[in-house]
Amino acid sequence: MKSDEHAQGVYEARDDSPNANPGVVTRILNQSRINARFRNDEAAQRELLNHLNRVADTLDSQFRVPGIGLRFGWDSIIGVVPVVGDIAGAGLSLYLVARAIQIGASGEIIRKMLRNLLIEVAGGAVPIVGDAFDLVYKANNRNMRLLTNYLEAKLNPPPEPKRGWKALIVPGLAIALIIGFSWFLMRVT
Repeated sequence: MKSDEHAQGVYEARDDSPNANPGVVTRILNQSRINARFRNDEAAQRELLNHLNRVADTLDSQFRVPGIGLRFGWDSIIGVVPVVGDIAGAGLSLYLVARAIQIGASGEIIRKMLRNLLIEVAGGAVPIVGDAFDLVYKANNRNMRLLTNYLEAKLNPPPEPKRGWKALIVPGLAIALIIGFSWFLMRVT
């Protein structure tokens, strides 16, 4: 009897039970379907890319110091608070990385984005000097340049080189020379 109750509880927790809420597996499958559809939708990718550029600008370069033109954003302001500010800034920057994964960015791009983020977190963790480092390094803007270049290359691949009749000239001449030389040797001997 106890094993039947356990089996019933397991059945109720499964995703395919008639009255169960969508479980983790169903949510993951639905998200992967959304991601697959999203990865093939150029307009949605461009819209998300514009959104991510706005987020990166807000985090790294929303404000400008008059006279010297130094730009800074909320990441630099939040980073002034020791430890908590750096962790919060890293969390906000991870949002860009997570969305890059959703777009379908390559593993190489994701690694470079994480590397930029780690450099900024490590540099920003140094007291006083780290705050100045945050003003200069701007990992979010760097990550968006990486992602933008990747997506532009993916959405607008370079055209295939045209190989028309001109590509046949050299092989054709080589064949003609071989045949002509063979014919000449047959005549001479």
